[in-house]
Amino acid sequence: MKIDLNLDECFIIKITADKAIDYIEVKSKSEGVYENQMRLDYEQNEEELRLFTTYPKLLSSGFDKLSSHKVLVFEVEIKVPENTQLYLESNVGFVEVSGKFYSFTADLKYGDIDLKPFTGKAKISTYRGHINLSTQDAKVEATSRKGEVEVDDFYYPKNLIQLQSIEGDIKVVSFN
Repeated sequence: MKIDLNLDECFIIKITADKAIDYIEVKSKSEGVYENQMRLDYEQNEEELRLFTTYPKLLSSGFDKLSSHKVLVFEVEIKVPENTQLYLESNVGFVEVSGKFYSFTADLKYGDIDLKPFTGKAKISTYRGHINLSTQDAKVEATSRKGEVEVDDFYYPKNLIQLQSIEGDIKVVSFN
């Protein structure tokens, strides 16, 4: 199954691939002034599940001039079966990903992403975020325009992992 996540205004996103399950589990938590106005919604067909945040436009990052005085925390935790094909798009937030995926694609504007431990194909782009990856048996292509790139050597490259950041650092280490 393919899962498409559009999680704008979500400040913490945790995604785990679990070999012991054959379903998708989603938990969310909202706190702050607008906690009752943030929610998750979904659309589903036989081939794809699309999960997205819904909120008033007033809550868009940078839109509300008084937003620095208002606290809003929206967190999402998702468990999926191993070997899932997953796409994530988010404008803000910290992302944690772990497990074995068929493929994982992420397009992030602001916020860091940690993939520990991660196996599978991946294509990750950030504008202002750091990428930290712990993997094995990977062919890694990593570039950062303004950040530093540090990639361990892999002797049995199986999965292609493409990492790109404009202003963030990229660090890739091997696990056994």
